[in-house]
Amino acid sequence: MRAFLAVELDADVRARLVAVQHELAARGAAVRWVRGDALHITVKFLGSVTEKTLTAIYDDLRSVTSRGQPSAVFTGLHVFPDARRPRVIWARVACPALTTLRTIIEYGTTPLGIAPESRPLVPHVTLGRLTDPRTWPRLESAVRAHADTTFGTCAFPALVALRSDLRPGGALYTKLWSIPFGA
Repeated sequence: MRAFLAVELDADVRARLVAVQHELAARGAAVRWVRGDALHITVKFLGSVTEKTLTAIYDDLRSVTSRGQPSAVFTGLHVFPDARRPRVIWARVACPALTTLRTIIEYGTTPLGIAPESRPLVPHVTLGRLTDPRTWPRLESAVRAHADTTFGTCAFPALVALRSDLRPGGALYTKLWSIPFGA
């Protein structure tokens, strides 16, 4: 199954991000918006893994997540890869603990045959993907206007493993397991 490790958002931050999605959607650009209930922060993409591998990851990470509960500030809208070639609209997540967690996860998953990431972690929440970049001018000023907007702060309750099933209307996520932080 195709899976990844993530942290979920609390209801307040999620609601603020959904509100900005609605604001941007009203501009009529060609964007496939991420459903509000699917907003998350990916910590590590695992790729195609077996249940046995997921169980081994779960067992390894239970002790890691007991070290405390990370929290983050959600601030600013941006685009990947850049404003000249926008493809993804995202909100920045300031949380050094996620970068540390990712490094620990890399060390634990590499012996299981999961390739380490080639790029550094940029903690973010994907809000939408442009399906026609020619419509970017409709969104550009609104995204820039939110470059410094703070969407809130939240503590992450748990690290979750999510199964990702790709569908024509976007990915469908199913929670496989959850490990509470600080437990």
